[in-house]
Amino acid sequence: PNKVAIYHGEKQIIYADLNKSANKIANLIKSQRVAKEEVVALLLKRSPETFYSVLGVLKSGCAYLPINWSLPKKRILDMIDDSRSRILIIGKDFMPIAEELIFESNYLKIIICVDSYDEKSLPIILDKERISEFWDYIAESGNDSIESSGWVDSYTGKPFSAEEMKEMVDNVVIKVDPYLNQNSDVLEIGCGTGMIAEKIAPRVKKYIGIDVSKLATDRAIDKLKKIKLDNANILAEDFLETSRFKENSFDVVIINSVIQFYPNLIYLNKVLSKCASLLKNGGVIFVGDIRDSSLKTEYYKSLFKGIENQDLLEKNINMKLV
Repeated sequence: PNKVAIYHGEKQIIYADLNKSANKIANLIKSQRVAKEEVVALLLKRSPETFYSVLGVLKSGCAYLPINWSLPKKRILDMIDDSRSRILIIGKDFMPIAEELIFESNYLKIIICVDSYDEKSLPIILDKERISEFWDYIAESGNDSIESSGWVDSYTGKPFSAEEMKEMVDNVVIKVDPYLNQNSDVLEIGCGTGMIAEKIAPRVKKYIGIDVSKLATDRAIDKLKKIKLDNANILAEDFLETSRFKENSFDVVIINSVIQFYPNLIYLNKVLSKCASLLKNGGVIFVGDIRDSSLKTEYYKSLFKGIENQDLLEKNINMKLV
């Protein structure tokens, strides 16, 4: 057991450690009540973890499907669905694509990351400065609250009408209204130019909006000043990085039409976890305008319906899906 089983660069793994790691993976797989010879997909670079995973899958009584990580995402998705793999074993570098796959696959349900032991060590690739600059550019380019918030119709390329935006805002207000009263403390993440703020703030004790765009929040501040509200505060900050908020501070947290811009599920989970810690007892988190990933293909078909050439149509759709 103390002899070297794997040489990987300067790293050496003895048989005892190989067996121990493989057993951990096998036990994880078996805890999911897998059937005999059920297929487990592997998306890994060449590393000791590859050996642990292959041996662990075999010890669990399953079969393994190695997937070349350089393949297009659509091909990887097809392999997972064709093999009906419920479990995907990955290295942490592949977490972003794994999160997309678990939403888009008809079978994939479980992701096992074999080289990361906690969520904090998983990668979040986020250029905060560029994101802030992008939204400032959108805000600066717009002539009104709608254009400054980036609300554009995908089919026409033009900003939504005031009537359409009113319907969206009213929909949010209707859904959170049962949880609002004159004693409510409300936080909105991604408040933009304050379209929701001007409807919610007058109904509650305290409203705080936060957004990464300084220019958008400046417009929100101006908007709230015009209706003379002294219970509202707008912040141009990153929600995850700010330490302004105390636990058990809010009755309602609103995140509307924002999460589609988050880099991955890890980031979303961190946002929701922080939101949960800020809620008072009985508080609620409202997450609105969530896109249905299962309808993505149909959406792009409708977007490109003017293309009569089927090969060109399929090419455009695939380019959007990959």
